[in-house]
Amino acid sequence: MRNKLKKIFTVLLCILTAAVFVAFLFIKEERKNPVDERKNVTTVAEQDAEKDEDTEKDKEQDKTAEKLLETSINYQIVYNMEITSAEMAAAAIREEGQRQRSGYDNPSVKKLELQMEEEFGIFAVNLGEISEETAYAIYEAFRYMYDRYPCLYGSLTNLTLGNMGNRTGGTVALTDRTFFIVNGEYGQYPFVEKYRIVLNARIFLNDEELTKVCASQGKHGYWSQGANVSSVIVHELGHQLQNVIVQKKYGLECPYYITEENGDAFCLYDMDRLKRTDNVTEEIMQKAYRRWQTDYGNQGTYEDFAAGISLYALKDEKESTYSASETFAEALADIYLNGENASDGAKAIEEVIEEYLQ
Repeated sequence: MRNKLKKIFTVLLCILTAAVFVAFLFIKEERKNPVDERKNVTTVAEQDAEKDEDTEKDKEQDKTAEKLLETSINYQIVYNMEITSAEMAAAAIREEGQRQRSGYDNPSVKKLELQMEEEFGIFAVNLGEISEETAYAIYEAFRYMYDRYPCLYGSLTNLTLGNMGNRTGGTVALTDRTFFIVNGEYGQYPFVEKYRIVLNARIFLNDEELTKVCASQGKHGYWSQGANVSSVIVHELGHQLQNVIVQKKYGLECPYYITEENGDAFCLYDMDRLKRTDNVTEEIMQKAYRRWQTDYGNQGTYEDFAAGISLYALKDEKESTYSASETFAEALADIYLNGENASDGAKAIEEVIEEYLQ
C-alpha cells in the first residue's frame, strides 16, 4: 500500500513539475514579446488622430486636384499707362495675350487660338490648358454665331480661360467688360476697355465635369434642352451681341479705346448695360413677347413666354430675379440647339434681333 501511494505521489509530482515548466516557458515568451492590450485596442484619441490624418491627406489630395484645375492665365491684369491711339490699344491687348500664352504648353490648342484670332477678329484668345476636344466645341459655337451675326466680328477683344475661384459661385462662363489700361485715374481719358468671355478653369479643365453640368442643366430645364459645351458659348456670345446692339444704338465706335470724342456715347452705352432692366434688351424682349402672342398664337403671360425657353430665361438663379439679358442669351442657345423645334419665344426674339441689326 505504501509503495502504491508512493508511485501515485511520484506521478503527481511529475505532472506538477511539467505544468510549472510549461508555465515558466509561457511567462518567458510573454516577457520576450509582451502583449499590451492598449496596442490592440485603438483609443478614442487615437481614432480621432487617425481621422485627422486622413482628413489632412484628403485636403492635400483636394488641393492637388484643384491645382490641376487651375490655369496659368491671369485675366485680371490692369495697367496704368498712356495710350494715344486705338492701334496702340489693340496692340497692347494682343501683347498681353501673347505673354499669357507663353505660360502654358498646349500646341494644338495654341494653333486654334491663332486661327480664332484671325477668323473672328479677336485681339487675344487664351484657352490655356484646355483639351483639344473642348477647344473645338468652343470654336464651333463661334463659327455658328459669327456666320449668323457678322456684326460680332471684331467686337470681342478677349476669349480666355480664368481662375474664378469661389467669387462667382457656380458660374461656368461669363461675358463682361472691364478696364485694361487706365490713364492715371480710373475714368480719365483716354482709357482701354476689354470686352471678353471668361471660361471658368475649374469646370473647363475637367471635361467630365463640364459634360455633366451641361447634361444636368439641360435635363432639369434650367438651360435649353440638349445643352452642351457649344451652347454655353452661344449663350455667352448672345451677351456680346447685346453689347453690339446697344453700342450701335448709341453710336459708340471703337468701344475698346475710349476718348473725349466717343466718351459720351460710351457713357450712354454703359448706363444702359449697367441697369438691371437693360433698356434696349428689355425693348427687344417686350416686342418679342407681343409677337409671341400675335404671330405665334400664344395667350400666356410674360413669365410663360420666358419659361418656354428655359428656367434660366425666366429667372437668374444667382439673382433670384428676371433678367432680360439672360432671356436674350438663352433664346439664342435654344435656337442653336433645337433649330425649327426651338420654342416660339426664342423664334420671336431672334426675329426682333434681326430687325434691330438692320
